[in-house]
Amino acid sequence: MKQKFRNFKHSKWPFILVLFVLFSCQTDDKPIDVNTGIEGVHQKTIKTVSASDVPEVMNFLKKANNNTLDFSISRSSETGVILDSREPDLILTDLETQQIQSLTGSSGKTNYTFMLKLQNAPEYPDEVSFFNLIVKEINTVEGFYSYIQEYRVDKQWYLNNDLSHDMSTYTGKMIFYNLEGLYLAKAGLNYGIVTESDTRHPCDDPINGDNPGGGGSSSGDGGPGPGGGSTGGTGSGGTGGSGITIVITPCTCEGHGPGENCVCEVGPTIEIIIRSMNNDGLSKNHLRHPCDEAPVLCFDEVDDTCECAEDGLSCVIEEEEVIITIPLTPCQKLNH
Repeated sequence: MKQKFRNFKHSKWPFILVLFVLFSCQTDDKPIDVNTGIEGVHQKTIKTVSASDVPEVMNFLKKANNNTLDFSISRSSETGVILDSREPDLILTDLETQQIQSLTGSSGKTNYTFMLKLQNAPEYPDEVSFFNLIVKEINTVEGFYSYIQEYRVDKQWYLNNDLSHDMSTYTGKMIFYNLEGLYLAKAGLNYGIVTESDTRHPCDDPINGDNPGGGGSSSGDGGPGPGGGSTGGTGSGGTGGSGITIVITPCTCEGHGPGENCVCEVGPTIEIIIRSMNNDGLSKNHLRHPCDEAPVLCFDEVDDTCECAEDGLSCVIEEEEVIITIPLTPCQKLNH
């Protein structure tokens, strides 16, 4: 039975690399270790935690959001959006703190995915939408950074596919906001291929569009990709051009009875990196530094450049994979 849920509600020379990590619902909080194929070595550990298990994460979020766990998202800050005067601008949300999905990778760093429950749901005639809040652990003074991600799914695709099992053919938009709810970036996908993208500095006037960086959008015609395995696409065009790469690893289907849906012990995975470039040509992580200048660069063990960690010598370390938490249907909630 397909999962269903209610509608929820530019930097110049942009370059976006989008790699995603998807995760289907877990029904218990036992850690799941995913082997690398080398005996005794694990690539990642996935588990469900609550706010009391991760006080340092909750303190970071409160400090970054005026000591509250209520978050609002400005719809009018998104590039190209003009709201009807009767439509509310702000989407108001509550943070779900009991079913937090964590993923610890081979880097030793952990990413946390929270579901945002909407107090007022925007109405999209041809799309359905849900929101996740992501906290990523990094080896900097702050220790973490965070952003909000909206999955705005094409309704026709949604009606004919399952969000837990068919994400390799995802059709719709993925939109990113900072914790203040201001628009950062957007990627449009068709059958798992990126067809358009846009990035924006939220510190420039996000509502009136007075962004001195100029246009940061791009489009491409990657075309349909295969339904299984990794897929990718690139786009070019717009002011200065841009590029997007998407790598999706579908879920491995475990055994199941005739006529039953497959069961994913570990769901499909997607890594997300969004990069933009300043006018001086220096690249930066757009989700971590949407308004800052490009960070100081260091060199890794093979002399490739990287962002310096707090010691000024080593590289910033973070885990790229991000779990996506999909809202439960009413029937699923009854079974939890």
